[in-house]
Amino acid sequence: MPESPALIAGHGHATLLSADGEVLNIAPGALAQALGHIIPLVVHGPATLRRLGDPAVPVIDLLELFAFICPAQSLAPTPAGLARAREMDI
Repeated sequence: MPESPALIAGHGHATLLSADGEVLNIAPGALAQALGHIIPLVVHGPATLRRLGDPAVPVIDLLELFAFICPAQSLAPTPAGLARAREMDI
């Protein structure tokens, strides 16, 4: 898997954590331009994109990946829920 930035979305704002550790605050309307051809990692893609006004940007949804790898295991659709399901310290 290539190094990808992580995209975190609040209501009306987005934060991108680059693979180098750089934190960028991005206005929702400028997200597609800021990403360029980079595909970010997200937790719960539909909710993330909905918070940002449903931009047409591709994302790698870690919850979808988890559901594909562990189809019978349930978890809360949050970063904390994903961490607990993977038995990671949070």
